[in-house]
Amino acid sequence: MLEMTANSSRKTKRPGTLIAETLITETLRPTALVLAIAALFSQSLSANPQDTPQYAIGGSIGTSGLGISVSGKTPWSFVQDDQVQWRGALAGMSIDDIDDLEINNTEYKDADFASYNLQSGLDWYPFQGWAEEVFFSSGLLLNKTDISGFADMDKTFKVGNKEVRKGDITSLELDIEDKGVMPYISVGWGNKLTHERGFDFHAELGLAVAFQSPDVKFTAVDPNNFLSAADLAREKDDIEDDLQGLRGFINATVSYHF
Repeated sequence: MLEMTANSSRKTKRPGTLIAETLITETLRPTALVLAIAALFSQSLSANPQDTPQYAIGGSIGTSGLGISVSGKTPWSFVQDDQVQWRGALAGMSIDDIDDLEINNTEYKDADFASYNLQSGLDWYPFQGWAEEVFFSSGLLLNKTDISGFADMDKTFKVGNKEVRKGDITSLELDIEDKGVMPYISVGWGNKLTHERGFDFHAELGLAVAFQSPDVKFTAVDPNNFLSAADLAREKDDIEDDLQGLRGFINATVSYHF
């Protein structure tokens, strides 16, 4: 698990504050683009208001950052009166100069974090009535995440099983490159394409399974050979194990049906 605390040149901010401010600030541009596109579709279809919407486009915010999504109806059906829709989404975030990025119980300074996801899947709406907006989804996530930073040498930390104190080594730099395709399942509410055009809300909570092994590299400036190759290899394995397995995600989208 990664925990972030950002620090600007003026004052230190909590992790949630940094991410929230970044996402809120950057949301304006993609949201404006999505609304402009939606307005054009609305004008082009206004001549025939009885047309049933077949597609949706939206802007999202969530654990993957800011994104856009496109979805549409399919002719498929699993049970009577259900609806199956395809959906594709692209989301990401990039944060530089994080002051305290905690990885495997070690704090890293001047860290950079960038993550991008491409999602493709099917949303199944099996219910009618009050629960008609509930959907179950499954598909694939293409993820690319890059993390880099320098261990805080003013604090005591462990590399493998060896405790490192101030002065034991000069510096320790970490670089992580994580990319691969992950299957996912999720449950959510909203964005069902029905008989009316217009804006709608979509929320999703899901789990993805990371089978790929991330590429973890350490660069140590260690004149006294305090750290052994075995210490660095053990720390590398621990981080790789932390990044594999289940990964949760959540997102919310405002979409326009046309």
